[in-house]
Amino acid sequence: DMRVIGDLRHPLVVGDVRSVRGSYAFGGRRLTLGDSVIHFGGASTPDPTLDITASDTVNGVTATINVTGTAKDPHIAFTSTPSRCSE
Repeated sequence: DMRVIGDLRHPLVVGDVRSVRGSYAFGGRRLTLGDSVIHFGGASTPDPTLDITASDTVNGVTATINVTGTAKDPHIAFTSTPSRCSE
């Protein structure tokens, strides 16, 4: 659900791009996209807000990548279930 408003010299993109289903290749793996949204707020220089989740299960471990923040300043977090972090 996106709209382009403004005029020809200053178009502004407003709305959301939502994933319905799909996949993403990362690090030699094909990850399944989860519920994800890219939000365009109508800024004159587009810098959409990201909320993207992708995951894959290998040998009983589900690895998930979460991308949040903005396109200019993304934050990437990796998690797994069960946890593979040692303390």
